[in-house]
Amino acid sequence: MEQENCLTSSYVQMNIPYADFYKAAGVDNASEIDAVTSATKNKTRAGNLAAGSYHVNTDGTDITGVSCPVKVLTPWALKNAKQVTDADSYDITVTLKGKESTTTYTGADALFENESYAYYKLNETPAYYITAWYNLLSGKWEFGKVHATETTVEGATVELNTNGHHTTYEMKISGFDLDYKTNKVYGVVLTTADGSEYGLHHVTNIWHGTKLGFNADDPYFASIIGKTVTQITFYAADGVYVLPVNVAL
Repeated sequence: MEQENCLTSSYVQMNIPYADFYKAAGVDNASEIDAVTSATKNKTRAGNLAAGSYHVNTDGTDITGVSCPVKVLTPWALKNAKQVTDADSYDITVTLKGKESTTTYTGADALFENESYAYYKLNETPAYYITAWYNLLSGKWEFGKVHATETTVEGATVELNTNGHHTTYEMKISGFDLDYKTNKVYGVVLTTADGSEYGLHHVTNIWHGTKLGFNADDPYFASIIGKTVTQITFYAADGVYVLPVNVAL
């Protein structure tokens, strides 16, 4: 624990709904970024594909948000949230490409299939965190800005496919090495030339860390068609990465 603004604070890993997460990242239309309904229930529950996310439904019908480090400025409020400890453990069995596999989720990893605002206490100050506090007037958790080292990645290029395998528009990034297996991607924001911002979901918009995409018939992305993406921002476990790009959609 430590003191900040005369308040005792503590670090936890917390399940944060997408709207709250992207609001903390400064995305103007964050309130429109809701949990994503998934038809591919196995992918939702596969930790290697959905790393960095969490879901509340054990049937895999949704991806609710992001599981990431938080600096809680009102730790007294944690008593009303679900705490996950090293004693928590469960197995998830999924079938992908005809092969069945079982993964055990223990401790902080057990947040993967858990309720919103559930948390796991951290013993060290994380490289990336969001400030959080509980508002007694609204009866809700609120989140402040992201604290992390920001790195601008020059020279990254994007290969755009308008007839992709996963989605209508797919973007494959080169010149940006990110080991998504060890460095979890919490979120990605596309910024266009007119300043509009779009937050992406795991599995439906983000694959293998640096592969991105969206469907043309998705209402949330309707206004991005015809614009030029000038920046892609990655929010990852070890920091924030800003990629200046030029992708005409």
